[in-house]
Amino acid sequence: MDSTAPVRAQGPTIRACQKGESAAARKELGEAEKHFRTALSHRREDYAANVLMSKVLLAQNRHADAQRFADVARNVYPQEAQAQKLSGVTRLARKDYDGAYARLSAFDKLLPGDPGVTFLRGVALEGGGNRDGAARLYYQYASQVRSGEAAQYAVGRLRAWGHLR
Repeated sequence: MDSTAPVRAQGPTIRACQKGESAAARKELGEAEKHFRTALSHRREDYAANVLMSKVLLAQNRHADAQRFADVARNVYPQEAQAQKLSGVTRLARKDYDGAYARLSAFDKLLPGDPGVTFLRGVALEGGGNRDGAARLYYQYASQVRSGEAAQYAVGRLRAWGHLR
């Protein structure tokens, strides 16, 4: 009974993910996708490979495909925050505002305090028609982040809705 056999069995998946990450860093997204598909052919439910594949597909604006891989990762390792966030972002891109809010809120419970996620939760609530909830989150975000496009957007919405002068 070789105790290192399970670790050695992960080798092809790890090597393919490393090649995919290198390709993604060079902005060769198609090449990266190919390597992540290879990794997933060895271990279909590998958390890291599914997260990486989701990120590459999201970067290619292939939101439905990205969501599928993010959801596999989320189901494999539900207590890990990154897949929750990816699942929320892909849903937001697909205008599934309720689903996006649920996933981003799950992220916030696992890893509270990320102002970017606070902003995205506000976007999800606004998209779903909950202006008061969105205003509360935009105010929270604008209190933490004072510059950048998202901060300008949040303050602009708060002003437009009469929450700020």
